[in-house]
Amino acid sequence: TNDRLGRRLMAERWFEPGLWQKLREHVHPGGTVVDVGANIGYYTVQAAALVGPHGRVFAFEPQPSMRKELEQNLALNRMSNVTTLPYALSDSTGIASLCVPGAGNESMGSLHANARFDSEREIEVETRRLDDVLESANCSRVDFMKLDAEGAELPIVRGASRLLSGPDKPCVVFEAREDDCAPFGYQVFDLLKAFWDFGYGLAQIDGESWFAEPRN
Repeated sequence: TNDRLGRRLMAERWFEPGLWQKLREHVHPGGTVVDVGANIGYYTVQAAALVGPHGRVFAFEPQPSMRKELEQNLALNRMSNVTTLPYALSDSTGIASLCVPGAGNESMGSLHANARFDSEREIEVETRRLDDVLESANCSRVDFMKLDAEGAELPIVRGASRLLSGPDKPCVVFEAREDDCAPFGYQVFDLLKAFWDFGYGLAQIDGESWFAEPRN
């Protein structure tokens, strides 16, 4: 109950209804979903239920305390079709520092500090390219991706160029805020253009959230 998202779910039982609706519309039994920035698993659990026992979900959460809660939630919901991964996705493989806020705000951790949170400490995390992770997992197709990485969205997109430029592009919901993008050296427009260049049409869900769907 010290987690802001957890408190909101307890009080309202809803969170980001526009993104939730896109998930329900585009995720089907037997599909594959990638959840980047899985946090405590709100979307991971829903995606796992929608794809069913013959589907797959890859949930990326580099922050250990959040990943522990994610795995606890998966166990509570008896979800056995989810692979949790500790990587901070990016456009290169290596080691990076993750800025971690204080208790209750850990969901806002980022590879670069920004004005939205006070960093309590930094931890080392492994970075990976999504294309490489999927290849290692023998995953050739993704149907849907949720991307919420507190500003790291553009590097993640660049590290998924093979997936996003292929013939079977996934639909993508993603967050884009100028305050988050700026520390990474780009603007929201650059992220939108990257999706457009990969062959996506774009629709704004709300002030921060976008939906990218293959134009063809």
